[in-house]
Amino acid sequence: MSLEWFFNNASVLLWADRILVTSKDFETLHLQKYFDDDTDRECARIFFDRLRDEGIIEVFQPDKYLSEPVLASIEAQALRDAARWGVDPGLPNESGQYEHNIIQISGNGYCIPVVRGVYGSLTLARFLRCSCVFDTRERAFVNDRFTLLGNAAGLGLAGQRVFSELYSVLLPGLQPERDFMLFCHPERGRTCGQADSCRQNARDNLERMTEHILVSREKPELVSLAQMSAIKQFPSLRPARIR
Repeated sequence: MSLEWFFNNASVLLWADRILVTSKDFETLHLQKYFDDDTDRECARIFFDRLRDEGIIEVFQPDKYLSEPVLASIEAQALRDAARWGVDPGLPNESGQYEHNIIQISGNGYCIPVVRGVYGSLTLARFLRCSCVFDTRERAFVNDRFTLLGNAAGLGLAGQRVFSELYSVLLPGLQPERDFMLFCHPERGRTCGQADSCRQNARDNLERMTEHILVSREKPELVSLAQMSAIKQFPSLRPARIR
């Protein structure tokens, strides 16, 4: 669950039929390591619980789809990438640790666990007929990795193109920080002169934003937009090997 992507693209809450979150990731949401402010942490927990209760977030068990053979295939693909684009990690640092970002593509470095996670998410998306929500680093990998495949890049980037092309033009914006004085970036929040006021009104602002989301989701134009997205993203779901 990429909180970076989520809080910077909160308009997904207006149009997405559901946001599918693994049970482990939903537990992580309650830890809220993203924030260092107790008020933000509490509001985030309340917010995600409300989204789950309203059916916007659906918690699922990935083990139902990621069987041992599937996991083995994902691991094998990550190792093939390491063999194809891997570099020498070099000598250990003073702490005895090695550089783990050994997969170098288009000038960007990735470690095998990140690559494995991306392929796991893409695999789940195929099973669940949905798009992946990636943070900036994961999306960079998808762009770099699949661009090298020429025409096959469309298999991995269809959902991302919808986000960047269709919704940026047609969707009303939703930025919690700007519109409802909620969930400011931790670094910015520490230096903001309005921080105390935002903390005092956080619960009221959270309720206003939640109601705004629930009302907006029922608007006919947003319902039609979501249906259009589903047709554009998934005209066919033929299985494909990455290689």
